[in-house]
Amino acid sequence: LTNTSISPLMVNWANMIGEQIINVEPVVAEIPADATCQFTIILTGTKVGQAKVELPFKLDGIDDYGYLHVEADIVGPDIEIDPSTLDFGLIEYGEIIEKIIKIKNLSPIIAKCQIQEVNKDQSKSLISLPNGTDFILKPIEVYEMPIRLLANEEGALLEHLEVIIEDGKTIPVEITAIIQRPSAYISPVELDIGESFLNVPIVRQIELQAINGLPTHFQWGEPTCIDKNQCLIEINPRQGILYHGKQYFIDIIFIAQQCGILNDDWHIPCYIQNAAQPIFLKLNAVMKEMNVEYRYEQNIFQYDEQFTLDFGRVSLGQKSCLELAITNLTDIESGIKAKIEKFKTRPLSVANGRKTQNFEPIDSDIGVGFHLDKSESTVYPLPPRGTTTIPLSVISSMWGNYTDLLQLQIDGMDSIKEIPIRVHITGNPIKTYLSTNKNDKSSSLPIVQFGSMLHNSLPIIKQVHMQNISHIPTRIDWVIYDITEDTTENSKLIELIPVIDNNPFDSFISDTTITENNDELMSQTTTSTKIASRGNSAMLAHSSVSIIDDKPTPLIKLYVKPYQGKRSSKTNAIYSISSTTKIVKPREHFYLDITMTPRNCPRKDYPMKCTARIIGILSVSEERQGSPSQGFHRPIYYEHEEQIEFEMHASLEMPSLRVELNDDDCNVNEVEALSFAIPVGK
Repeated sequence: LTNTSISPLMVNWANMIGEQIINVEPVVAEIPADATCQFTIILTGTKVGQAKVELPFKLDGIDDYGYLHVEADIVGPDIEIDPSTLDFGLIEYGEIIEKIIKIKNLSPIIAKCQIQEVNKDQSKSLISLPNGTDFILKPIEVYEMPIRLLANEEGALLEHLEVIIEDGKTIPVEITAIIQRPSAYISPVELDIGESFLNVPIVRQIELQAINGLPTHFQWGEPTCIDKNQCLIEINPRQGILYHGKQYFIDIIFIAQQCGILNDDWHIPCYIQNAAQPIFLKLNAVMKEMNVEYRYEQNIFQYDEQFTLDFGRVSLGQKSCLELAITNLTDIESGIKAKIEKFKTRPLSVANGRKTQNFEPIDSDIGVGFHLDKSESTVYPLPPRGTTTIPLSVISSMWGNYTDLLQLQIDGMDSIKEIPIRVHITGNPIKTYLSTNKNDKSSSLPIVQFGSMLHNSLPIIKQVHMQNISHIPTRIDWVIYDITEDTTENSKLIELIPVIDNNPFDSFISDTTITENNDELMSQTTTSTKIASRGNSAMLAHSSVSIIDDKPTPLIKLYVKPYQGKRSSKTNAIYSISSTTKIVKPREHFYLDITMTPRNCPRKDYPMKCTARIIGILSVSEERQGSPSQGFHRPIYYEHEEQIEFEMHASLEMPSLRVELNDDDCNVNEVEALSFAIPVGK
């Protein structure tokens, strides 16, 4: 207040008590003349709102009171809330999340506060205040108030709280949240395994991806299907945690156990923790068993197809080879064990080993062996989609037709594949230590040369060294044919040999030949023709005809063979042998004695060549002839294509004498007689 007078002025303020309490300090004061005095007005509001008060004061010397008009807005305590919007963010359904809001009393007075939920639904209470709803804040005090969210309802949450301050403001608090269950998806949802094979693991990869930002716990369950024996399923990993935005790959290992198409009900559940229901992976597959194909001589055969490994014609004692290629048509890692059913081989000893042949037949009485380069216990590897080759060889020491089985045990296949083997062994086991005459182009046969002799010379004996190289006793029946230049002999085509009681050599008839004109007999017979060759010689046809009499015995069998010459006479023959039948022991060396008797030549009046062919007809005992059911069969006698053959050559000359006179004193006019007595044949 300013005293504008020239004298001091005493001021006395009144105190006011009511809805507002007003005090002035100092209450009493003297204001000097022409001076100013400052007073402090203290207003204490007891009621919030607009306050208008006339505050009285008394000046000495003045009877009336003066009034000071006072206006004020009375407000309550002021607080600050941080944050004013409480965002719980993305939370998992069922979780209980608690967060703190800070309430600060900005006023210098005590603030009595109460917090409450706006439009609260008692049926679904999502917000709770663990410390209660009422609290008091001292001046400048900060209070941390917990707010708990019960996430028991999916969806977006928007709740409102109010902080009510006694004699103060009502401050809103907004609460937001997104409540979700963990969720994920599978890519692809339908896994096509494609072609699979029994017991072969197939690995396929799928992707699990979290749909929302929640940590997603997953665990794979057991397949839901009727027939769980169709396949085995392995999953790696079976459980884990998915995070949003990160790829998670799962290995599905499929192992087929049965052939066929996988049932349509094969689903594998993947359980997501706290999810309403699992997600499913569907499986499709075509399951197959092990399968192979065979390649032999540029021909391809399927597993179930029948075919024969045919060596064809193989010379006795020679090694012949063929190869069987087997291709794996699947992804199965497999192997093959191979073995021969009957006619197997064994290794030769080092002493008996040869550079080109290191094995021999196990059963020497059979005389043939089929050889595999690996033992029966050794496995030929057969990689997936790969090919392996099995070499097969044959070696023999006896003629005949042989059949056997190559047995293949293929891993992954229950049955044993049996492939027939066939070979026709030609030739004979009798080794003849003779050589062919390179100068004689008319014959490719070995020749026994007797040289030149006089007609009445003494008989000459020559020996032919031979050996039975087989392990089977072999019978040889010798037949000698005289080779003449008789034109009537040249017109003969075939020779008919009768067999009585399976022995043709006790009933030879020298004139049992059928000439070219005898077509009627040939048309009435049924023949089976076999072809044989020796060097560059012409092809020969051998046939046989069986004629059975009305009586049960004897059995008469006729052999029809190409005509090779006139049978040598049993008496007074030029060429003869000591015995027409010989049984040669296994591996036996023997000598054939051939006698050439010049004096038996029917013509003695001119020089001539004596040529003959000797044929050894081979046979074995009945039990060694075999039968197709035994896997071997040996033709005998003339049915056996290749016999022992060689020729015998000799020249018969007439006796001759040449006389030369060397006498210079001889009188040519005088005739002298010379007389010689020369016995014929000496």
